[in-house]
Amino acid sequence: MSSFNSGGNSRRRLLGAATSALEILESRRLLSGAVVSSPFHGVPFTPGQLIQAEDFDLGGEDVAYHDTTPGNAGGSYRPSESVDIEAGGTGLVVGSTVKGEWLNYTVSIPSSGIYTVEARVAIPSAGAGIHFSFDGLINSPTVVLPNTKAWDQWQTVTSAPMNLSAGVHVLRVSLDNNANTIKSAGNYDWFIVSPTDGPSSFNWAQGVQSPARRFEGYGRVVNGKLYAFGGYTSITPFGVGNTVDVFNPTTNKWTHLGTMPAPETHSGVAVDDSTGDVYFVGGLRGNYPGVATSDVYRYDTATNRWTQLPSLPFAMAAGNAQIVNGVLHYFGGIESSSRDIDYSNHYEISLSNLNSGSGQWTTAAPMPTPRDHFTSAVVNGKIYLMGGEIGHDALHEQQSETDVYNPTTDSWTRLADMPVPKSHDESGTFIVNGKIVLAGGQVDDFQSTNNISEYDPTANQWYILPPLPNTLAGTIAQKIGSKFYVVSGYDGRSGIATMQTWVGNWPGTTTPPPSNPPPPPPVIKQPPPPVPISTSPTPFKAPFTVGQTIQAEDFNNGGEGVAYHDNDSVNHGGSLYRAGTGVDIEHGGTGLDVGYVGAGEWLTYTVNIAQAGNYRIQSSVSNTMTGGAFHVEFGGVNKTGSIAVPKTAGWNSYQTVTSQSFSLSAGTIVMRVYMDKAAANMAVGNFDWLKLISA
Repeated sequence: MSSFNSGGNSRRRLLGAATSALEILESRRLLSGAVVSSPFHGVPFTPGQLIQAEDFDLGGEDVAYHDTTPGNAGGSYRPSESVDIEAGGTGLVVGSTVKGEWLNYTVSIPSSGIYTVEARVAIPSAGAGIHFSFDGLINSPTVVLPNTKAWDQWQTVTSAPMNLSAGVHVLRVSLDNNANTIKSAGNYDWFIVSPTDGPSSFNWAQGVQSPARRFEGYGRVVNGKLYAFGGYTSITPFGVGNTVDVFNPTTNKWTHLGTMPAPETHSGVAVDDSTGDVYFVGGLRGNYPGVATSDVYRYDTATNRWTQLPSLPFAMAAGNAQIVNGVLHYFGGIESSSRDIDYSNHYEISLSNLNSGSGQWTTAAPMPTPRDHFTSAVVNGKIYLMGGEIGHDALHEQQSETDVYNPTTDSWTRLADMPVPKSHDESGTFIVNGKIVLAGGQVDDFQSTNNISEYDPTANQWYILPPLPNTLAGTIAQKIGSKFYVVSGYDGRSGIATMQTWVGNWPGTTTPPPSNPPPPPPVIKQPPPPVPISTSPTPFKAPFTVGQTIQAEDFNNGGEGVAYHDNDSVNHGGSLYRAGTGVDIEHGGTGLDVGYVGAGEWLTYTVNIAQAGNYRIQSSVSNTMTGGAFHVEFGGVNKTGSIAVPKTAGWNSYQTVTSQSFSLSAGTIVMRVYMDKAAANMAVGNFDWLKLISA
């Protein structure tokens, strides 16, 4: 990446900078008298430039690198060196690494400031760790590598910010730890040194849980409140939701506003700041793969009303939309018949014509490169398009391209490429002090990322900011005042979208209140809070008996807060069984199961105890991670203590857990299964059945 233009003066400046860096490097050698490594290509790398891992410095063992075994085990590229280079990644990678090895890269820093280092890594086990240092003096904390699931599946990790002075430095990548289950410190494709901007840390903390799971949902800030729409609720398989919720940072509460008629995912979304209206253009309807539509809707945040407007000329999805000077623009995307063909189409229509129904969409200058799932922003009357992917389903080639559209001249200009090619960050894009922030998204191999990139349109320069608290694709990440809210998304591991909210601090920035804020949307009554268990719930069919299998989906009648409590009112499992309840019932286990189970939720069942005695509870459960736990109450008394949900082979691979022994009196009683704690994937587990047995 470079922020320079391609003219002759810029080339002379670059050549001069490289010559100056070499002179500094040579002076350092002469003055120190030490043997130091030198750039592999003859000139140091610069910030924003891709540093291929195999292009480590010249100088040999214990000077430019340290490898614990002689010879190049991979046999590629630099056969005389003892670093193990093999085919992979973007061409070649450094592999067969172990704890204690290191690599040097000479880097020229043009100006003093805060910088981060990113590394593209692959390893099929968790626990490996690396750190970065400059000249042996400035060290980052150890960066723990994620389990990428395979040697050829890659994820990007980012160091903590480091303060570097202008000049030539030697970056050392040190391998601190092997993975937990294999003797390896990972495979390495490339590194990037990038200037950072803004705060050195966001100091993340947990916020109020989202009322719905969302991945690739829509999120926009209107009049100081965060609106969240639609999105996928699960990934394996894809399930879709259509709820609308709003978060008020003043009260720190979510309010449910109803459901949306617009497509649940893949719409282009634009906000008219003058009215607070939100426009949805095109998109996909229904569960994956969905059907592309040409529908256009306007959502009025002041009245909580939806209006259908004149359609696009063609059914499109996974494009993007923006409003400039009273004109709505829609760019790019895919259509249903061939989802791996991207389009560069650009349509526009004035809002006055659109809202009156009197106008038609017209074409404007097409975007330079057809792609989908790119993000966009408006700064100073121009529309910036960034990143995205080519080939929605099969290719999924991540893009770093940045372009700007000038509506006045109906023309495009290519800008500096993004430091991290990525997509699926449309609802994680916002403006801070005239700069465009892109939080989270997807990178290669359908992996989620915690990267936060920032673009300065004035300087045509990209920065890397401190990362998100988790890898998240399709997340809603927006700034309100001095707070940075990150809501839901997909972490790339759990198989379901999270309900977690994180809140960070963004010091030094404020958002002025609107001059004439519209009246608040009508308050829709929320489900009542949980109530003490009483005899009010009634059996779904008849009371269960000792030894009888209790299917989890056959919980009591009585509704929310009486027979069960669910954290939202939508059945994210998609089954029509028990329609009208908010419990998430899906196909699985022995037929149906209760899934998407969050901490604090509960289910009741009525059981008949024929005779007093000692009993145990068994339950068939599943989870892809450890950490989930629940307990079972009888008549409002916790009889079982905490029961751990184990990690199983998959969401549809169940294990039976058994509680400790407890005593019960004879009679009919309400049994409540209470969800105590979720695993790191934000799920307590899936529940297939329960059984009360004699101890």
